[in-house]
Amino acid sequence: LPQRKKIENPHPLLQTTVEPSKPEQREMLLDALLEISDSDPLLRYYVDSTTHEIILSFLGKVQMEVISALLQEKYHVEIELK
Repeated sequence: LPQRKKIENPHPLLQTTVEPSKPEQREMLLDALLEISDSDPLLRYYVDSTTHEIILSFLGKVQMEVISALLQEKYHVEIELK
């Protein structure tokens, strides 16, 4: 059999700052993003060490809409994008 090349996932192209609509839900948001990013290799996030903002990296608008809906419906966290 011919050798097959492994197909790599594309790197996220877009970034945005995200925060919970209710500041007291920040830890819930971070926990939810950890769980979602474990199952979605096309989503990445980090907390900026200087500003402490949560930065999301993703592929496109549709993915961000799906993540926003998932955060609201499954994790009960509404977010604001900046």
